[in-house]
This record gives sequence, structure tokens and C-alpha cells, in this order.
Amino acid sequence: MGEKEQWYSNKDLFEMVQSLRGEMQSTRAELQETRIVVRQYNDLRKQLVGCQRDILEIRQQAAGRSKVWDGIRLWGGWIVALLAFVLNLIK
Repeated sequence: MGEKEQWYSNKDLFEMVQSLRGEMQSTRAELQETRIVVRQYNDLRKQLVGCQRDILEIRQQAAGRSKVWDGIRLWGGWIVALLAFVLNLIK
């Protein structure tokens, strides 16, 4: 009972530590790459939101122009007729 058995030799433990060190470096590199990709993704999201805002603004401008043109088309004849009537009354 006084004698303890070693599960691994010093050489085995050293090789395991070296292997873990390599895996940790690999994991760090992958984590750095993931951070870069996430940063790029977040930048793309910001650009997408900006583009959506620009598209909405352009659509609203087009709708406004359309309404103005419709107003001119619908009321233009009445305005010309009213002006002609006023000019006839003045003569």
C-alpha cells in the first residue's frame, strides 16, 4: 500500500503537455479567425441596415412624386377651368 504506481511516465506526461499546447495554439488561431469573421458579419449587418434605410427613403420619395403628379393630373383641369371662368368674368 505504501508504493504508488505511476499511471504515466514523465516522457508520456511531457508529450501530453506538448500535444495540449499545440491544440491550444490551434484553438487560439481558430478563435482569432472566428472573431475576425464575426466582426466582418457585424459590419455587413450595419451596411445592410443602411441600405434598407436608403431603399425605404427612395421608395418614399417615389411615392411622394407619384402623389404630386396624380394631384396635378386630377386638379389641373379644374384649375385651368376656374382661371378661364375668372378671365371671362373680367372681360
